Amino acid sequence: GSEDTSVTPGGHALGWMTKGILSKDTYYYRGVFLDAVRALEVIQSFPEVDEHRIGVIGGSQGGALAIAAAALSDIPKVVAADYPYLSNFERAVDVALEQPYLEINSYFRRNSDPEAEEKVFETLSYFDLINLAGWVKQPTLMAIGLIDQVTPPSTVFAAYNHLETDKELKVYRYFGHEFIPAFQTEKLSFLQKHLLLST
Repeated sequence: GSEDTSVTPGGHALGWMTKGILSKDTYYYRGVFLDAVRALEVIQSFPEVDEHRIGVIGGSQGGALAIAAAALSDIPKVVAADYPYLSNFERAVDVALEQPYLEINSYFRRNSDPEAEEKVFETLSYFDLINLAGWVKQPTLMAIGLIDQVTPPSTVFAAYNHLETDKELKVYRYFGHEFIPAFQTEKLSFLQKHLLLST
């Protein structure tokens, strides 16, 4: 719910995917990633919070932010991400069937200069989970549905394959970009294993 009052050059397609996309310094997700890290710092500062039992979880964009926050901060001790977004952008714009990756395609339809396309993918490389995943050191659980048209499974596999930590991926053949009941049990068990202290 934070207010976005930044003015970015080059215009953008409807939505947030292309706002400030011509530079890593002005790209919208730079602020979003920084907000995620700062939120962890604030949470850790609360006296009632056990700093050794903080995890990050989320789905779609939230899943991407969980992975990015773990890559950029050592505060979280565990990561759980449902069908994480913001991965393997060059493939995503070719195969995604639904928004919001398609906002990038819309931007290219209005900005057909090859140099602009090159600059866009350079910017996105700084925010691509496949480039951040190698920094994640926390145990990580991910999920993807094989009929997901928002975050194509191949893009999630790419992020998962770049993780160099204790990791597990749950694949659900008959699910898309939606609540996956069976994964909730898997996720709770995973979080319990890594965050609950033995008595």
